[in-house]
Amino acid sequence: MTIDYNRLLEFQKNYHKDPMNQFWQNAIFMNGIDRVCYNFERKKINLNFFNVEIAKGKIANQEKSGLCWLQAGLNLLKRDMAAQLHMDPLAFSLSTTYLSFFDKLEKCNGIYEMIIGSTSCDFQFFNRQQFLLFDEGGFFEYFVSLVTKYGVVLEEVMPSTYDSVSSLALLEVLQEKVKRDASILLRMKRQKASLLALQEKSKEMLQEDYGILAKTLGEPVTEFSLEYYNQEGHLVQGGVMSPLTFFKKYCTLSLNDFYVFGNLPSHYTKYYQKYQIKYKASVFGKSKVEFLNLPIDEMKQMVVAQLKGGMPVWFGADIRKMRNLEEGILDSQLYSYEAAFGFSLLDKEENVNLCNTSCNHAMNFVGVHLEEERPVRWKVENNWGEAFHQGYLIMNDNFFDQFVFEVVIHKDYISHKYFNLLKSRAKTLPLQNPFL
Repeated sequence: MTIDYNRLLEFQKNYHKDPMNQFWQNAIFMNGIDRVCYNFERKKINLNFFNVEIAKGKIANQEKSGLCWLQAGLNLLKRDMAAQLHMDPLAFSLSTTYLSFFDKLEKCNGIYEMIIGSTSCDFQFFNRQQFLLFDEGGFFEYFVSLVTKYGVVLEEVMPSTYDSVSSLALLEVLQEKVKRDASILLRMKRQKASLLALQEKSKEMLQEDYGILAKTLGEPVTEFSLEYYNQEGHLVQGGVMSPLTFFKKYCTLSLNDFYVFGNLPSHYTKYYQKYQIKYKASVFGKSKVEFLNLPIDEMKQMVVAQLKGGMPVWFGADIRKMRNLEEGILDSQLYSYEAAFGFSLLDKEENVNLCNTSCNHAMNFVGVHLEEERPVRWKVENNWGEAFHQGYLIMNDNFFDQFVFEVVIHKDYISHKYFNLLKSRAKTLPLQNPFL
């Protein structure tokens, strides 16, 4: 169909047949779409009360970085470690910068290793597979591989820097650097360089990457003196130890006891099948990204059980839609777009099939309100500082249905019927999926 002058006159005539269109137009002109379409009744429904709730911890602030996945992982550990150290959980925090240093260094190494190990020397092959894209995003598996290799340190041992919390410039530098390095390695491969020569060149490149990270994030410690005030206000001197020793000594949780479950309805997935996201890793060869795809209600049952057991739940979701940050509410019925514009929104499966959604933020469930043992709303610990509603959001259960894609569950709260499925071979997701 061609849009011509007569067609426009027809559109205009039909538009003015409904007098409510002028009402909506005037209201939106003066107030904007979201203020006019805001469903105030949802605020009265999403009350800040929960009958299952975990004790509060210190709220983190990722600021202008993409480290939500890493901070949500540390949130999973902090209450346990604070208890082992007899510290006030509201004063206890672990360094994000320390792990971010190694995440970026490992990602550089992963890019070099994929180029060296590939049979292809074609630039377009690597571009199509998105091998050379350097980003700050991550998955729970990244967190596990980093912590089990490098350990953790207290926030004051390696505090934030300008570029750790406002990381765009650093990411641009690293992207330029790894693409230059990729060009060099691919040229060497086309010239039939030996494996040893490629590995030596990669080592030189990693030394340069280390320098970039040290100048922007600081050098990570190999050992530190553990000193802190306990809950009684007494100074505790725990001696000198490595970050890995610190983690193993004061964290009772085994990260290998956690499993990832997803809810990804689509034309290319089915339930009770394990899937993997190919070519995504932090620590090369050690952070395979996999999940068991389940119906949403079965996923919720495990989340509720873990919260009742007093343990937070790491989860990933799309929170760019149906949110009101002024009120701190996530609700898929928060805005009445259909009343204003006359079309209904896509459901979760339609959004996935049409690439209209993404798993773009990781947080922690720390509470739930149950009615007749069914969840109606969830308490969410966010990573945006206390300025946003003291660090917490209220998520209606309908938002969980529509926008939550993955949760991380400890083995103690997993039904036995899933363990054999978790051991099964994973199928690879297509390149375009909500996790990328």
